[in-house]
This record gives sequence, C-alpha cells and structure tokens, in this order.
Amino acid sequence: MLHQVGKSRINIYKKYEDLSDADKALLRAPYGDMQANDEPPFPLYGLAPVLKKLARMNLRRENEGNVRLLVLIDTNGEAESVRFLQFPTLDTAKAVASILVSTKFKPGRCDGNPCKMDYLFDLNLEVPL
Repeated sequence: MLHQVGKSRINIYKKYEDLSDADKALLRAPYGDMQANDEPPFPLYGLAPVLKKLARMNLRRENEGNVRLLVLIDTNGEAESVRFLQFPTLDTAKAVASILVSTKFKPGRCDGNPCKMDYLFDLNLEVPL
C-alpha cells in the first residue's frame, strides 16, 4: 500500500518536493518506468490533510478495507474525474472520492512539464476499536 491511515510507509507531513528519494520511489513505483523528469501527481500539502479529513469520517466496521481510486489530475492540480478500483462499500468510495476531488494537487510532470496524469490513492481504512 502507498498510504495507510496510521501506518503510512511515507512521511505524510511532507510535500512531494520535500520527500526523501526513497519515499518518491515508493510513489513512482506503480507508474512503471517513469523518466527522470517525470513525477506523479501528489496532494499539494502532503497526505496529512487528506488523512485528517478521512479520520473525521463516521466509519463503521463495514467501511473497513482497501480503497483504491484513480484520480485524474489536470495540469493545474485539479481533480477531473475519479475511477473506483476497489472499495469496501460504495458509500465509502464516494466519501473518499469527495475528499480527493476537493484536494489541491501538485500536477504530474511529463518530461519536466505539468501534464494530466492519474493519481493512485491506495489506502487500507481501519476503524479504531
């Protein structure tokens, strides 16, 4: 998983440009062979604001599970569309999608220039006891 509530493998408090090379490699891995001047989209202020909004959701046990969404991010860092790949319930997927659609992103970069690209959001939602 790229990010998990409470168990993130990357530093959720950092913007993309401030991440370590190892963290950037984790984020780039699902995109295949990205060129040196290519970057995936990423929440402009890091993952923490997104995860804080998710933590405020009124989740129940049936909402637990893996949520995988592809958010198409335009060259201005705005979400254009969302595709649901995996989710425990449709309501959960819609709630997560609404948070991501309202999030400002650093756009992807293709050959050093801003480009339209999917952002893969992969999260294991866990409801605290």
